[in-house]
Amino acid sequence: MSPETINKETVLILMSLVLTVGALLNLRNLKSYFLCALIILTPFYATEFMPREVLGVTGLNLWNIVWLIVLVFIVSSTPAVRGVGRRPVFFTPSIIVFLIALLLATMYAMVEIDAFPKIGTGRFTTITVLFTGFLKPVQFLVVGWMVYRYGIATRDTSPVIRSIHVSAIIFGSLVLHYYFVGQSHVDLGDTGGDLLSRNAVSLASGMHVNDIGAWATYALVAAVLSQNQRGFWAYVRYAAIAMSLLAIVLSFSRTAYVTAPLVLLASLAQVKLREKLIALGAAAIVVTLFSPLIVERIGSGLQEKKLDVNNISAGRTETIWGPLLKDFVENPVVGNGRFAQVRSKSYFKLRLTHAHSLYLQILIEMGIVGMIIVLAVIARLYLVGRKSGTPLSYLVFALLLEGIPGHSFYPDASNSLIWVFYGLSLAALAIPSMQARQESRPLAVSGR
Repeated sequence: MSPETINKETVLILMSLVLTVGALLNLRNLKSYFLCALIILTPFYATEFMPREVLGVTGLNLWNIVWLIVLVFIVSSTPAVRGVGRRPVFFTPSIIVFLIALLLATMYAMVEIDAFPKIGTGRFTTITVLFTGFLKPVQFLVVGWMVYRYGIATRDTSPVIRSIHVSAIIFGSLVLHYYFVGQSHVDLGDTGGDLLSRNAVSLASGMHVNDIGAWATYALVAAVLSQNQRGFWAYVRYAAIAMSLLAIVLSFSRTAYVTAPLVLLASLAQVKLREKLIALGAAAIVVTLFSPLIVERIGSGLQEKKLDVNNISAGRTETIWGPLLKDFVENPVVGNGRFAQVRSKSYFKLRLTHAHSLYLQILIEMGIVGMIIVLAVIARLYLVGRKSGTPLSYLVFALLLEGIPGHSFYPDASNSLIWVFYGLSLAALAIPSMQARQESRPLAVSGR
């Protein structure tokens, strides 16, 4: 079976699942259906089977089409959510300032377009820098805003939660598929052992292994803390827990191997004893089944090396972070713009398109000012999560840990659940006050 055949069949299966889920969710309008389809499709934005061109338009894929449809529905339903009292604000000053800083960093990179090297057969252009550096993060951020508007319009966020569970099941299944089948048709180069499997999963999914582990960790926490599912959807939730754990293991991300247990244990304090036992039991089964792989990955490259910070970090401190810090020192206040590490002098030695650290990436690209802005946004997310009682605060905790050796704060497919739950959390805060305000209104009396 050729890769093209596998890709077409995968797309067909994925779309069939989305249609089936739409029917199971008993969605009564197209807005709900397309929003749930968008949530399910989001982690697969960069997968190998996602079309790169639709109707002859390069960059227009299935996810973009669904995103546009949902945006039209959400904007057109604006009158339905007016006049319902004061509501939490999605685009707070900290987020607006962050978007402005991101735009300025992108414009800086566009001005320096001649400094970008040629990578493989492609080359950066002002359009690709603008789209990748600014417009795409905004697009993923808007997904959270659309979830928020949907929540306050329908006063029901359960379809979104269920869609996240379904997405986690599909995500874990595809990671499993890429692990066992993907190696046969992905050009991996001269690698072997756990690196062969790691590269197969990464290249086919379109995500770095740390991003795969991060998304699966977010999905795991979301499933563990969603205790109010009943009947069929309770079993879907349990399946989401199991498949998220499986995706974490097969991501071969040592960061996820550390982050997931810590965040899982912290979140279990909020659930009932029965839920604790189910989550821990699923974790024990998955870890036991794949314990040889986990042990091999954790010890990879450390057997004959000194156990110091540099080796434990896979050489990041000396070969990656050290040289990149020199770039930060050149412009520490406002940074060197988006994709600064690609334009740096150290690129030709490191060949890295990202800094392998959330914090270093922000410092290099947006400087100390940008880091202060980002920390303000993170604080906003955490406080909203704590106040609403949603899993958001635990997802922020996972983001901070995942970001140490390699993850991104810029909104994208890998951290999309952060922004989705930000929208859900704001909706959760708004719905009770909206209902109370409506109930306090005097009943209208009609007569002749």
